[in-house]
Amino acid sequence: MTFAFAHLSSRTTPIDPKAGRRGPGKVSMALIAGAALCVSVLSTSLAMAQGTTSPGDTPPAAVAATDAANPDWPCVQHKQPVLTAAQMWDGPAIASEGQRSDDAAIRKLVKVTTSRRIEMTEISAELKQFAENIAEAERDAKLTELFAAVLAEINTQRGTILSGIERFQRRQVARAKKLEEEGIALADLQRKAEGDGALAEQVNDAQQRYDWDARVFQERQRNVPIACEIPVIVESRAFELAQAIRGLMKN
Repeated sequence: MTFAFAHLSSRTTPIDPKAGRRGPGKVSMALIAGAALCVSVLSTSLAMAQGTTSPGDTPPAAVAATDAANPDWPCVQHKQPVLTAAQMWDGPAIASEGQRSDDAAIRKLVKVTTSRRIEMTEISAELKQFAENIAEAERDAKLTELFAAVLAEINTQRGTILSGIERFQRRQVARAKKLEEEGIALADLQRKAEGDGALAEQVNDAQQRYDWDARVFQERQRNVPIACEIPVIVESRAFELAQAIRGLMKN
């Protein structure tokens, strides 16, 4: 199962920076305020992108305090770094976060079971066939070993996903800071242009850059809720696998 979080940026709608060129206009101070808010707490920005709040709805300090231990985590879901066997497994004891297997058949099956591209019905059939090919006396031990390997792989994949989300978050914070600075500079240039018509072209170019960066930021921000669902989906698959494997055991 591969999750290329960097690919999220490729989902944004293509925008032509030359399109819709317009003359000097007043920069949106609400958008500047929104960018400034993102710098202090991007989680509020996320809610704005979903259309559920505005800068004045929630004090930044209150939002920031909701997960002070993970300042780079933008998701409404609580960040859980690893999944443990105790959360989903009531069979024989295994390493808390799973353990790799040296069994070639188990390693091969782990690749199948942890792939989100494969439906659980097909995986269940693969698990059943695997169990039937093991002598009954060894079956429970091998199935336990399988689950330990599955959990270890899921935690590895999930850790990569969490790191990708946090990297994206840090890039969004940097973009928000840049957008705030551009907005302040644009507003200042517009004030100067009121008494100097020669600055009209500079204002137009600055406005165009600002509008472009604002749209790119907002387009990318819309990907955050999508990305935040991926760890949840992975966790759900882990619980399904635990139940399916456990169901094939005698004791």
